[in-house]
Amino acid sequence: MTVTARRSAIITGATGGLGREICYQLAAYGWDILAGWHRSEDSTHSLSSELASFNVQVCPLKLDMFNVDALAIAVDFDPPSPIEALIINAARLPQIAPFGRVELEEVRLQFNVSALGPYELIRSVWRRHFRPQHRGHLIVLSTAGLELPPTPGMAGYIVGKAALEAVVSCATSEYGSGGLATTVIRPNYIDTPLLRAFEPRFIQLLREKNRVISPAQVASVVVDAANNPPTAGEYIIRKT
Repeated sequence: MTVTARRSAIITGATGGLGREICYQLAAYGWDILAGWHRSEDSTHSLSSELASFNVQVCPLKLDMFNVDALAIAVDFDPPSPIEALIINAARLPQIAPFGRVELEEVRLQFNVSALGPYELIRSVWRRHFRPQHRGHLIVLSTAGLELPPTPGMAGYIVGKAALEAVVSCATSEYGSGGLATTVIRPNYIDTPLLRAFEPRFIQLLREKNRVISPAQVASVVVDAANNPPTAGEYIIRKT
């Protein structure tokens, strides 16, 4: 592997199954890790221990997508190295139900986590870090369930992810000329606790169709994108 000059990445949902794997693989390439958490800072301590051998900085960063007003303050700091990537990974467990039975409150919560929080976080990181250095890479974890026709029974989750892709598309359109590039990743079903929201028989069918992938596989796509960013103004969709 080739390690370049020191740089930092903000990762939302850094202490979850996929988030930890992304942090681990980024650290292996020498990235300093700004580990987003929202429930307990203690969850980042074990992550710091796991990454100690890579000789990178690991900094806890409270990023609560439900507390939008606090996000600009959270990213107003001097990082250990230039922030070159913002990785939107945090997600809410989906309510698995037919379209007509998904609770509207569930749709609101999904929208907060997947769209409203990231909207404020993206523009805050842009103003404080990306714009002054005239470059930045936005990497977004979306879902293959968004592709037409959408996966049935996941309306709230998919609406949230669709809104997220709209947010980052608008950000790229307006900030691209100033140096922002965007990679949207639409993974298949990831073998994390999120998958347990489905019925066991459905999970088995997914496995039989080879549609379940590991966090390590998805993280490798994220890290490849981070190490090989598009040019400013580009908006790329990658599938796994």
